[in-house]
Amino acid sequence: MPRPRRHLRTIPTHTPAPVAAPPGPPNTTWTTIRAGVQHSLGLTPDGHAYSWGDNGNGQLGNGDNTNQSTPVQVRRRALPAGNHYTAITTTSHSLAPDNTGHASSWRPPDKGPLGANPTLNSTTP
Repeated sequence: MPRPRRHLRTIPTHTPAPVAAPPGPPNTTWTTIRAGVQHSLGLTPDGHAYSWGDNGNGQLGNGDNTNQSTPVQVRRRALPAGNHYTAITTTSHSLAPDNTGHASSWRPPDKGPLGANPTLNSTTP
């Protein structure tokens, strides 16, 4: 007796499609965009970092805790005049090395201290 034929289920596949980058400052292009846990970072050709998304704990690095759906510039408190960011990365915290080899980092206070000072939490670099 032949075995009953099993019907295979087809699983739909999704094709990636380009999406528009968030609007930044006028006439700005993004050289890099990185997605974090609940926020994203963008880097411009002139080395400015911008962030957007959930900011309930200050993870955008702009010094406040207001959620942002459009990019806001990351405060450059620790970056000397004339220096600029060369890269960005983010997960639950963010890291941006500058053109002199130094790195700035910031993260929500609930994620624990930054590497530079075991007792310091910072919502700005």
